[in-house]
Amino acid sequence: DDLSLPFEPRARQDAYNVSSPKESPYSVLLLMFIDKTPQASCTGTLLTDQWVLSAAHCVVDEITVVAVYAGGNSIQELIDKNPAKGSQTIKSSEFYPHPNYAEIGVRNDISVIKTEKKFNLTDVVNTIKLSNMPWTYHSYFNCKFTGFGRVNIKEKAPDDNLRKTHLLLVKKPCLCSYRIKANSRIPSVVKRWICSKPKEDFGVCFGDSGGGLVCDGEVKVVAVVGLYGYDNTKTCEISKFLKRECGSASTFSVFEDTCPHLEWINSYVKLYN
Repeated sequence: DDLSLPFEPRARQDAYNVSSPKESPYSVLLLMFIDKTPQASCTGTLLTDQWVLSAAHCVVDEITVVAVYAGGNSIQELIDKNPAKGSQTIKSSEFYPHPNYAEIGVRNDISVIKTEKKFNLTDVVNTIKLSNMPWTYHSYFNCKFTGFGRVNIKEKAPDDNLRKTHLLLVKKPCLCSYRIKANSRIPSVVKRWICSKPKEDFGVCFGDSGGGLVCDGEVKVVAVVGLYGYDNTKTCEISKFLKRECGSASTFSVFEDTCPHLEWINSYVKLYN
């Protein structure tokens, strides 16, 4: 029974899992602008030398251009104009959020971004295959996620907003999915979600949105960072005043399955004939 799986605490110093671009050369940092003013950052996945997969909520709300930073370690490198050795930064020429994206209910939260020119593929900047197979794993499955976001909302640390790689246990349907459906405005969307197993100081947080979850060497889902929290993950009890926090023992992260969107993605990226 998945609900009986014990909670697994981690040593605080191991929470960050700072990694190098060589470990995940397909993971890119996205910095969104309205005109020349930076707005927010997300994570993306390089599917080809010119197309990036990310989340729709990263490129809406009047965003005019996206800077794609590949082969780097942090957003601070961009801010300081001190890019990592071997990194490349190229602005977007166009980007497309899913036409049926809806912020309420976290529906169709997926986007594609095209850069002005092609990236030079190297050992720190490279692509990864987007899976064209449906999610068939039963119970929890071990996948890899790389992002550039925070670790904990309330706590700042030197390693925050650095490239980090986590091994996440994920499953579909989500833990407590029946309770999520009951609370959701769009219950039918919940069945497409894939969720991580709650672990202390471990997982996806703000700035990680849009990053690809790699399972069996292929990208299968995109992080949308919809945080759900429970008083008790065995009984799925919800407190009226429960605070949802990244990396808490009662919070898990939501991912969007890319398989139902393959036809739409391929209409732009041309991955499959």
